[in-house]
Amino acid sequence: MQRNGAPGSRPPRRESLFDVIFGSRKNPPQRTTAQIRRTPQQRPAPRPDARGGSYERSNEPTGALASTLTRIGRYASLGITVVLIAVSGWAAFHLLPIGGGDTSPSPSFSAPPAPPGEPLLITPNPSVVASQSITLRGSLPQDLLEKQGSKLRIIVATADGSVLTGAEIDIPRTAGFEISGIPISEGANVIRAVVVTDGKEGTPSAAITVTRDTLPPEVTITNPTPGEFVSGDSITVRGKSEPNVEIQLRNETTGLIGSGRSDASGGFGVTVGMRDGVNLLAVTAIDAAGNSAKTSVEITTSANVGRVTIIANPATILHSRTPKQFRLTAQATDSSGLSVVGAQVCFTIQAPGLAPISILPCVVSDSNGRASVEYTFSDSWKSVGRGTILVTVLLPVGDPLTASAEFTVKEKP
Repeated sequence: MQRNGAPGSRPPRRESLFDVIFGSRKNPPQRTTAQIRRTPQQRPAPRPDARGGSYERSNEPTGALASTLTRIGRYASLGITVVLIAVSGWAAFHLLPIGGGDTSPSPSFSAPPAPPGEPLLITPNPSVVASQSITLRGSLPQDLLEKQGSKLRIIVATADGSVLTGAEIDIPRTAGFEISGIPISEGANVIRAVVVTDGKEGTPSAAITVTRDTLPPEVTITNPTPGEFVSGDSITVRGKSEPNVEIQLRNETTGLIGSGRSDASGGFGVTVGMRDGVNLLAVTAIDAAGNSAKTSVEITTSANVGRVTIIANPATILHSRTPKQFRLTAQATDSSGLSVVGAQVCFTIQAPGLAPISILPCVVSDSNGRASVEYTFSDSWKSVGRGTILVTVLLPVGDPLTASAEFTVKEKP
């Protein structure tokens, strides 16, 4: 079967590198004439050639030379690309780590230098934890970093006397290393690191100790005692716990909180605010591992936590006068005598012969701690006697303040 030509013709000849550079003998490059534009004054007359024609001189390279230079540039670019790809492959193979090991990544912390011939472990902070495993950091000296193919082994000696391998990874490529998931047991765990080469352990690191503690601290309240009656607007709760643990005290009745720490013998004293009546005081002890324990005591106090004054104008309601109305004003101060500003103040009227009357909505106290409302009774109301005004002030923190005042209802003066 004939392709790409008339019957009996030969297929096109492939170009060789010689043809690329110097041009094909069978298919010589066509001569091209570069066009140079000149003004009419500058353009010389054409010169005749040997065949009777004419030609123009050009300063550009001839067609064969231009074609050759273009091809050389194309193949030179291709050659440079091939070289770059080869160099990148070599770098990826020889410089980047190859999978198969559990080498830790370069740590983000500044690793202290390790002594020659042995690893260095850094004691975690905190060194007392409640978790089942920890993350260890450390470093290797240069002579151990050069032992690629060796292993870095973490050895854990537990409180019950057993010894286990906490982890084993390929020698890291950087001096600093970080290994997570090291298992530990309840109590003190003595941990060392060692480099293993051909199954033989080298010089171990200096030991560090990490303690696992899952037991909550004991905590008791020694003062005040349950049901005790005290006075004042605050109280100091004293007790015993473990040494140097965090102590949190909360008055569950008011929401007020105090905090402190136990001393070297475990004793503590923390103060919190009080309110009139019953106060439930809760103490929580939290140790270094995050374990906590809680106990509480309920006491009664006569603390002066605030005051509400009520004024009714008029203080006497007369059926003979209409409308039957009065203006009620309440003023609230806190335990320090300052006005209670922005509190919700609610009024309730208990008049003779009527069901309790709640005046809604409640009123917000002003910058002087005052709140006022007006109320008008029905003309059909005819009962006489004494009535009561009840006021409740809702504080931002703690129980509401309450107060009451009386008023009189008569037929006529």
